[in-house]
Amino acid sequence: SSGINAEYGGQTSCQECPAGTVTENVGQLACVECDAGSYSISSSKCELCPAGLFSDDKAAVCSPCTAGTYTPHEGSSGCLLSPAGFYVDSEGAVDVKKCPVGFFC
Repeated sequence: SSGINAEYGGQTSCQECPAGTVTENVGQLACVECDAGSYSISSSKCELCPAGLFSDDKAAVCSPCTAGTYTPHEGSSGCLLSPAGFYVDSEGAVDVKKCPVGFFC
């Protein structure tokens, strides 16, 4: 089945791919890394990170954007800084907020 790795001939069993790597077809000789912006949901499937989250290569999980940063797109490999006049006050933000009247940022 997919998600199993028998690296050399003559194997008596297969090894499951480590977190952040997958095999998507039967008979693969090695596991491949999930791309940046995705994570391994199983040993046989990478999935894009949802908006507000990001990942580097070979990720087992996606991380939330920190306060002050955001990403409105799924599959992000990093987060954007909130621009002048806007702010982000929570983790995992998908959008920025305008500074209200009487305040600056």
